[in-house]
Amino acid sequence: MEIAWQLLRKGVGKQNNKLYFPITFKIDNEEVSNKRKIAESFYNYFANFGKTTCKNVPMGNPSYINYLDKPIMNSMFMKEIDYLPVMDIVKTLKPKIRIGFDDFSSKFIKETISNRIHLLILSTC
Repeated sequence: MEIAWQLLRKGVGKQNNKLYFPITFKIDNEEVSNKRKIAESFYNYFANFGKTTCKNVPMGNPSYINYLDKPIMNSMFMKEIDYLPVMDIVKTLKPKIRIGFDDFSSKFIKETISNRIHLLILSTC
């Protein structure tokens, strides 16, 4: 299979020559061979890529409602569950200190679940 890909690349003129690296780069419509200027130009390009891209994105604050076709009534349901499956799932979490979208780390959840399990489970007791 690899031979087929090599032949295909060769046929379309895309040979992978890893020994070749350009001597000059065109920066601001000028051929530059100074390695420091080339490196600085690459740095500036990638360091400012996010800011530059962000400027080109139109501003707006669309509501999520704009993306919904029609309202869905009664789409949420809750049912009673036992605490054991929840505890089993929490035990499988890797104890990381990085917080999630809920501002809690998995390490914190693992260390405090026994005191807070009642907050997660609907109970009819």
